[in-house]
Amino acid sequence: MNKFSRDEYIIIRISDYKDNKSIVNAIGRRSGLVSFAVGKHKSFKSPFTGKISKLNIINAELFESNNHNYLNNINKTYHIGKIENIKEYQSQQKLLLVLEKLSQHTLDVEIFDTIYTLITNKLSIHKNLSLILSKIMHCLNLFEVDRNLHEANHFFINQDGVINNKQGQIKFTKSTFKVLNFYIKNNVQNAQKLNITQEIEIEIEYIFTQLLNYKYNTLINFRNLNDIFNSIQFHDQTN
Repeated sequence: MNKFSRDEYIIIRISDYKDNKSIVNAIGRRSGLVSFAVGKHKSFKSPFTGKISKLNIINAELFESNNHNYLNNINKTYHIGKIENIKEYQSQQKLLLVLEKLSQHTLDVEIFDTIYTLITNKLSIHKNLSLILSKIMHCLNLFEVDRNLHEANHFFINQDGVINNKQGQIKFTKSTFKVLNFYIKNNVQNAQKLNITQEIEIEIEYIFTQLLNYKYNTLINFRNLNDIFNSIQFHDQTN
């Protein structure tokens, strides 16, 4: 007997096969990482569903048969905002990379809700990637603040993830510390209004990748992506 289940899913990967079937990897709000088969997934183009694409959110019903999941129907599709520039595309690729890595672990509901709010409101991923990474660090308890921390121009994070005044391989500015706190304490609607500098964006990305490696032995290499997109931009500027 087939088992049916409905959830909201963030699409993170679509693999097409010759038999006109696709395997979709997605993260469900309640169900976590799932893979399911879709026959002729490009045919889901009605005004109520739309085509399945990466970083779309779908409200869908799956059914399980012989230990495999299959798409039964889509109730609603939320499409991610249009890519206006290469920076937006670059940030979307970074988010996909993060979600694929995090799918190995249980995705906290707050992380799901943060991404859900940004996508369903068609807000820029580029402008809010630092917000997403900050929320993830908070939900995964990647860092804690030393009780004796005092005001300073720079702070450190040691390998135990403790923000302190004295030592650690990760060094970052007071401005970045304030932004991290603001993002963590505010909901998405308020937090996404904050405009931050590129230097703070870079520091938050660095803190995130280093702490994820320290705590979960999970390596995310944003530098390769940055180098690729920087070379594309340089090529465009010289032609």
